[in-house]
Order: sequence, then C-alpha cells, then structure tokens
Amino acid sequence: MEIFLAWLFFAVLTGVFAQVRRNRNGFGWFMLSLLISPLFAFPLVAILREPVARLGPAPGSVWQRAAALLIIFGGIIGIVLALNALPVPAQSQSGSTTQHDAPTTRYYTSDGRPAGSASTYGNTTKFYAPDGRLVGSATTNSERRK
Repeated sequence: MEIFLAWLFFAVLTGVFAQVRRNRNGFGWFMLSLLISPLFAFPLVAILREPVARLGPAPGSVWQRAAALLIIFGGIIGIVLALNALPVPAQSQSGSTTQHDAPTTRYYTSDGRPAGSASTYGNTTKFYAPDGRLVGSATTNSERRK
C-alpha cells in the first residue's frame, strides 16, 4: 500500500511540475507517470523545454480528447479487473494430519459409522482415526522370498 501511495504522490508531483514549470499538460503528464513510472516521467518532463506558442486551435477536437481519455481509463480499469481475477495460490497447510499425500482408503463399522482410514505410500501404510489423527503406521518389506 505504501508503494502505491508513493507512486501516486510522485505522479502528482510530476503533473504539477509539468503544468507549473514547463507549461505542459499537467494531467497528461500525471497519467503518463502513472502508466510508465514517475521515475521515468519526471526526468523526461524536467529535460523538456517550454513549448513554442502556436497560432490557431490546438490539434484534435474535444471529442477526440475525451475518447482518448476514455480509452486510457478503460484500459486502466481493465488491467485492474484482470489482476483481481487472477487466482490466488492456496496457502499450504503444513503440519495438518487430515491431509494425506497418498490415496486413502476409508473404513466403516457394520452400522455405518466411520472407523478410520489408511493411506499407503510406497511400502509404508499410515492409519488414521476418524478425526484425522495419526494412530499408527506399518512398514512392509517389499522383497518377497520364494
């Protein structure tokens, strides 16, 4: 959060500097520094000179500028929404005894109550109580004698 606030602060600073000291479009430089980085935009606006005064109207109509701003804001909102839609990796539950690495076989009593489970991985079988506690393990010798 602090990085975002610093980014925003320096972007505003870049826009104000462009408007006041360089007679440039401050909002445009603010938006540019938000997109690329204030660390790149501020030195760029600092080395630019004041623009030469032009005679006649500025190129581009009000509608063209509004459309460009709408496209920029739409792109920013689209990026934010896309980043929020990314799946967040699940945190591991190391130390949990209810999560098993191997296939698990569940056992039930004759009246249908859970009696426990067993999971086998390699030549080791682990036995679990119905509540998930490890209650025992057994290792078998994989070599058979003939």
